[in-house]
Amino acid sequence: MMNQQRLDFVVSNFSLLELQLSSCMDYIPFVEGNRGVISPKFIPIVMEACALTESILKEITSDKGKRYDFKKYSELHEPSLSLESNISLFLSSPLQLLEPYKNWTKQQPAWWKAYNALKHDRLNNYHAATYANAVQSLAGLHQLMARRKMFIGSFLRSGWIETEYAYLEETLGVAAQLGSLHPGPPSMVIESELFVSPTVENFVSYRPGDDLLYLDVDYGMAGLSNRVRNLMLAHEEEW
Repeated sequence: MMNQQRLDFVVSNFSLLELQLSSCMDYIPFVEGNRGVISPKFIPIVMEACALTESILKEITSDKGKRYDFKKYSELHEPSLSLESNISLFLSSPLQLLEPYKNWTKQQPAWWKAYNALKHDRLNNYHAATYANAVQSLAGLHQLMARRKMFIGSFLRSGWIETEYAYLEETLGVAAQLGSLHPGPPSMVIESELFVSPTVENFVSYRPGDDLLYLDVDYGMAGLSNRVRNLMLAHEEEW
């Protein structure tokens, strides 16, 4: 298990990558027509986010001496992580729903294929450095961290957990006291600058066949900040 210093390092590294993505968003809005935009600025985001994701998956795998590919990690960890149906809210304009691990037990996600392509031959695979792959890579890392209780302390220190409500502090306290008896983080959301991911069940969804811009939201989910609530309310009014 990673010690606290290494856990803090992962969260800090994520925040730096998120800042790089945010600077790109100042000039290129993340809308449908721009998802395929290619830029060298997206390469470090994809590479670093996926490398951290791979390191965490390796760390939580019991047999660390073996080399596993992404499909094997999905087979090993999907039963406990339930990432396949996990939905994150991306705080772009307009708001977006992201499912980076959708069908990952059946096929490699596009963002992971991009990581492998760029890792093995960056010159000939530069076209894999797309806006969408950069966003999805960070979303994948964010979701994986949110599913692991070991990151809770780092999230608190980084301000990623809204602790305004007393009941959430009590829930976190109980989970901490139970230690290993509490298998995962308590049900809430983890909120960084651009991403909001659930620790257990989804707080936002869409009905099959509906446009992803129309959101079904559980506003009672623990940890939702006023910032995110207001953004979602404004989104509903707009659409």
